[in-house]
Amino acid sequence: MLLGRSSKAFYQTLNSTLAKRPISVTNAINQDYSCKVLVVGGGTGGCAVAAKLSRKLKKNELMVLEPSHDHYYQPLFTLVGAGIEQIEDTRRREKDVLPGNCTWIQDQAAELDLKGNVVRSTKGHNIKFDYLVVATGIIPRYEQIPGLIESLNQPDTGVCSIYAPNYAPGVYRAMQRVNSGNAVFTFPNSPVKCPGAPQKICYLTDDYLRKQGKREKVQVIYNTSLPVIFGVKKYADALWKICKERNIAVNTRTNLVSIDPDAKQATFEKLDTPEEKFTLPFSMLHVTPPMSTAQAISQNKDLTNAAGFVEVNKFTMQHVRFPNVFALGDCSSSPNSKTAAAAAAQTEVVYENLAAVMRGKEMPLTYDGYASCPLITGYDKCILAEFDYDLNPLETFPFSQDKERLSMYLLKKNVIPAIYWTLMMNGHWNGPALFRRIMHFGREKYDDEEARKYTKVFVDTKKILLLGTGESGKTTIIKQMKILHINGFSDEDRKARIPNIKQNIHESIFDILYNMDKIDPPVQPRRGDTRISIDFILNLGPKEPSEYNEEYFNHVKAAWQDEGVKETFQRSNEYQLIDSAEHFLNRIDAIKQPDYIPDTQDILFCRIETKSISKIEFEVPLSKFEGSSAKFWMYDVGGQRGHRKRWIQAFDGIQAILFLISASDFDQKLREDPTKNRLQEAFDLFKDIHRTKFVREAGLIVFLNKQDLLQRKIQEQHRKVETYFPEYANYIPSKKDEWDGSDEYQRAKLFMRHKILSIASMPVKIENVGFVPGYNINEELSPRDVHVHFTIATDTNNIKRVFESVREIILTHITGK
Repeated sequence: MLLGRSSKAFYQTLNSTLAKRPISVTNAINQDYSCKVLVVGGGTGGCAVAAKLSRKLKKNELMVLEPSHDHYYQPLFTLVGAGIEQIEDTRRREKDVLPGNCTWIQDQAAELDLKGNVVRSTKGHNIKFDYLVVATGIIPRYEQIPGLIESLNQPDTGVCSIYAPNYAPGVYRAMQRVNSGNAVFTFPNSPVKCPGAPQKICYLTDDYLRKQGKREKVQVIYNTSLPVIFGVKKYADALWKICKERNIAVNTRTNLVSIDPDAKQATFEKLDTPEEKFTLPFSMLHVTPPMSTAQAISQNKDLTNAAGFVEVNKFTMQHVRFPNVFALGDCSSSPNSKTAAAAAAQTEVVYENLAAVMRGKEMPLTYDGYASCPLITGYDKCILAEFDYDLNPLETFPFSQDKERLSMYLLKKNVIPAIYWTLMMNGHWNGPALFRRIMHFGREKYDDEEARKYTKVFVDTKKILLLGTGESGKTTIIKQMKILHINGFSDEDRKARIPNIKQNIHESIFDILYNMDKIDPPVQPRRGDTRISIDFILNLGPKEPSEYNEEYFNHVKAAWQDEGVKETFQRSNEYQLIDSAEHFLNRIDAIKQPDYIPDTQDILFCRIETKSISKIEFEVPLSKFEGSSAKFWMYDVGGQRGHRKRWIQAFDGIQAILFLISASDFDQKLREDPTKNRLQEAFDLFKDIHRTKFVREAGLIVFLNKQDLLQRKIQEQHRKVETYFPEYANYIPSKKDEWDGSDEYQRAKLFMRHKILSIASMPVKIENVGFVPGYNINEELSPRDVHVHFTIATDTNNIKRVFESVREIILTHITGK
């Protein structure tokens, strides 16, 4: 719902409440400081990334260097200039915007020594850092146009500018004084913040003059140094049409060089022929000044490129020469439009990539150049331009956004400022990518009819997300849905899996043989001739052989039949081994045949690591609910730690989560981290999902999977759960669980269910989940219902029975029936 003034006041009140934070501020001089992360700049990008970092670092580990007393939401300056908003609506105290858990040094950078890891401030502070984030923005250079500052400081010249808080209110006064003559608007020959703003104030002035009945006597002129009216052709075409319809003269490659305030004349140059200059009289002259980075930034050759911008990799936002330095916002060299929306999208990239570098890990995120420019074209109209590095539209809504709309105007005026203060400045807004995916789901081009059809399908479809740690059985569930609700697997599907199955065989036998002398105590082959087969396989290495021939399969079979090899297999909890090893090694004779076609069990056991988000669509008949069938979309995402940052991409519109836990992993170590128990990792991950605000309203269902393997470990291999979970020794199932007191497998699986339900029963405090719309900030989120099922993902009958129950749980959750 779009917000009116009352809602806006609510968000401002909420922000004020959140802002009462015990921030440390220093105004001393000649002090020495040391911190883990130093953020230089407390504007849009600096505050947003500092808010994220403040949740992970201690107050003395995170410092922000920013001289300003006030923080302004600058995108609203256009509406201030049009008399729609007041400058007070755009202002907060800097100390109320910065996160409480940081140290604010109220000063500005004088020198950045990247080789010495120290920043020196104008008051003589020396601030040593381990990691540096530069977010100093760009500065209007009014002094670079002769006569401009003099004109702005005289009340009756008609010269005005929305690009500074002390000048923005004067734009509306200049607008009101215009009765005839030329109203001229300029765009300089330099990068500018919010490059759509010079046009916005032009269109607003045109609309104001029309409403006042003055437009026929005023010539509206837009002089831009750019060769086009707007960089993205789709929106440029719409803007050219508006200018033509409203009789706005547009002159490209035209740059303002000086102003004579007494004569009310402005001199321009034609950039393609610099010697050609002309003078234009004006009644109103709105000037967008040239802009550049601060002197301490632009003159630092280690830090910047030739243009004076912090030289970063445009995808990772990491400095190209100093890996402990990142930059975001207007001061960075990333070739995107310099808008607050771009800074929002960059914030998450900088935060996650910096965190990865601090941990010595690979950077997980990339920035696609997303920027947004709400092009206000009147007092009730706006074109919402959104695009990427390549100037291709990257639109959030499922309709073409190159049309003037009241809804987009209200979004710009009321909703986006509320998002800025309440979410972004508290580190909870990374741009509209989530909303874009929920409205588009990967589709790039829409017409209105397609959008309506797709939206209906999206709303009518039940969306399920499979989550869990790696190798928990998520992909096997997807396969079972194909077997149960589509047409299963064709011969072509089955043949396509043969290379993967053979790869599973080699991975399995190699890992077993490689670890025979690595486990403690080591294991020796029982038969002397087995050593020949072991050496043959180990000499091939972990990668699959170039050819799976008769000789290869004979060696695999000979090795697998050795009792010492079987003993090593039984101790696979001491190393990493895929669960399908035994199944495929027992089927060597069938798999090696030239005419081999995998059966359904082979397909289910085939292990392929999930490295991207995949989706399956299917319908199932209804039993207790109206209608003949229900449509489902089920998403599978990778479970390894390196893949989990991608999960948020699949959270949009999800109505149920199936969280899979491999119950048999209680005695195994994590593949990615040999110090972490696999089952404990699953419990920890479930706790995080339970607390995640993005899926707070989704139904939560847990599959305690691989019950067959758990039962074998408990009953046949006599593994002790208490060895890995000491609290199990004192666990006694409740009477309602009907445990007979002797079945140790039954006790083990009930213990695991108890762990899940205990996590789900814990209230979640708001500060642990971030800002959740609709919840009072002083409340706790109540415990949520969790449905736990014991499953064997490779058993089609078991999954059929379980999913019948799950289906009705999901429909009940969605419909409330």
